[in-house]
Amino acid sequence: MAGKTEEYLLNKLDGALEQAQGSEDCLSKILFDIQTHFKNVNSLLREAKNGDHSDAGESSRRGMLYYLLNALAKWQMLLERKRVYSPEGIRFAVALNRELKTMESSLKGETSTIGGGGSSERERDDGQSKSHDRWSNRTVDRSRVFGFNEKENFMERFLIRRDNEVKGFKAIGIYGVAGVGKTTLCQLTFNNEQVTNDFFPRIWVCMSKSPEDVVDYREEVVRRMLKCLGVEDEEMNFTGKHRGLPGLLFALRRVLKGRRYLIVLDDAFYIDNFFDNLWSEPKLEDNCTEKLALGLPKQQGGAVIVTTRSEELAKEMVGEENVHPLLPLQDKSCREIFEDSAGEKVKQLLKDQTDHDLEDTIMSKLGGLPLAAKIMGKIMEQELDEMTANTTSFD
Repeated sequence: MAGKTEEYLLNKLDGALEQAQGSEDCLSKILFDIQTHFKNVNSLLREAKNGDHSDAGESSRRGMLYYLLNALAKWQMLLERKRVYSPEGIRFAVALNRELKTMESSLKGETSTIGGGGSSERERDDGQSKSHDRWSNRTVDRSRVFGFNEKENFMERFLIRRDNEVKGFKAIGIYGVAGVGKTTLCQLTFNNEQVTNDFFPRIWVCMSKSPEDVVDYREEVVRRMLKCLGVEDEEMNFTGKHRGLPGLLFALRRVLKGRRYLIVLDDAFYIDNFFDNLWSEPKLEDNCTEKLALGLPKQQGGAVIVTTRSEELAKEMVGEENVHPLLPLQDKSCREIFEDSAGEKVKQLLKDQTDHDLEDTIMSKLGGLPLAAKIMGKIMEQELDEMTANTTSFD
């Protein structure tokens, strides 16, 4: 019976891995490649099953399989809900990556502890039991941003130029892969001195946070915008109750009318015609009362910045001529981000390398992505600290 249970769990893991195939984006694959580690452990478990039929061995493998199935489900949830790059998501990924590598070593006979792995139960619980949404922030430490000067200057020129052609409302869509720096560029622009002098109010809305209990995501987005503008919940509830989404849009329009506003819609992902063509000026008689554009008055030169991973969505929201790709950084900027994140020990390690093989290997894995450089720096700092601690313990 125990053998049948183990075979059932192995087959279930096979199916889950097959279903998960290709779901990791390029950044998570570069940083963690967790699905590959899952496959390696799965293969090793099958080999171990055929070789070790003892009760202790079967019990240990079953424990591993239960853990793997739960961990894979959690990893897929993080990918689907775009929470992989939240602090909690990164912590979970790092802990899971370490756990899977430890399992590989254990199953290959490289360690004496086959069941436990290197991570504590507390680390597992922290990584799997907490469910946090990804929130973006409007502030950034400029002293720790590298390679964005030209990009910020471009955004500043776009927003505040005064020529007749673009005197009125402006909208721009910035798209690119996860981790390329879309949010960082918006943070720099949002807090740019010229921009802050030119626009008021300025509001920041994270589009990726989508609570599971929200009935109408469109209403949720408008409510966030109104809340950022200081509208009280009671007033929003009254407006929404009696007039629904159109009522909330009219409230938004009333608050923004006559003001030169700047709105950042960060990490847009929801494809719905409600968000189409923010440049337009819908007319009530055209039955366009349920368009976000209705809540955005155009006369005083307001502006909207949209960030998204989808070029198609960016085009739908701001028009093809106003879409700009954010390309990966040069190696020099990636190295500066990596070293800033990794700390002095790693900097010294790279400095001591005469053949630059280590540096070249690191740069090749980053793909020009600032987030990859930042995370890789933290991971390398952590691993170097662990190596130092282990070395010290043997002295």
